[in-house]
Amino acid sequence: MQSSLIRFSRSLAPRWLSIAAGAFLLSMFFLIGNLYSSQVELRQNADARLVSIGEARAAEISDFLSERRQAAVRLAGSEDIANYFSNLDLGMSVRYGLFANLAAIERRFQATLDEEKYQGQLAYLRLAFFDRNGIAQVDVGASSAPTLSPTGNPAEPSIQIDEKRRLIVASAPVLQKGTMRGAVETVSSLNLLASLVSTNDLGQPNEFLLGDDGDVLLPVERERSPIVAHGRALPFPGVRKDRERGTFTRD
Repeated sequence: MQSSLIRFSRSLAPRWLSIAAGAFLLSMFFLIGNLYSSQVELRQNADARLVSIGEARAAEISDFLSERRQAAVRLAGSEDIANYFSNLDLGMSVRYGLFANLAAIERRFQATLDEEKYQGQLAYLRLAFFDRNGIAQVDVGASSAPTLSPTGNPAEPSIQIDEKRRLIVASAPVLQKGTMRGAVETVSSLNLLASLVSTNDLGQPNEFLLGDDGDVLLPVERERSPIVAHGRALPFPGVRKDRERGTFTRD
């Protein structure tokens, strides 16, 4: 029995090197497989994190646009504007009665312009109240900040983004007894959203906000590049572009 074991061990002796080499190769394959799986998992986690950050950015932009639109709705439905039309229906003129109403509307608009801020910056450049003929009855703020001709249904609140002039214009109708009597428009700077585009320690952007055609909306004055143009665009949620006018309209 002992001699058989000795002969068996002697027969295996020349093969120990091959066995050891095979075991080493198997362990290397196992380690490489684990390393590859770990790298794939890390990449998937990184991609998921980027998607999560992008969705958070999109949600913040959507909230900002919704707030601008709701602010226009609140101003359009203010008591001061309602009193103006009530007195107008009674036959009052600007000289007799309506002047006080317009002054009250102007004070409300001016207070809104001065007090409402977004991350430390003034939320509005201009606030205007138009009658049904499109004539501005009250206009406060920067007169050089243009308003835009409304698109879509003028009886519904809307948001337009003027890419060329870098403006965000919110419009809300003034409705009384189901009839559109006028409109309120707010004008904000598109650059208010710049804080949502992250940068590195050197101030260089890590993210870009792109229009549908690949043009960089934020950061400001970034030239179109192959990397940016073919990167994943993060358009404004619910906003479509009017290519002829160079503006974006919120659905």
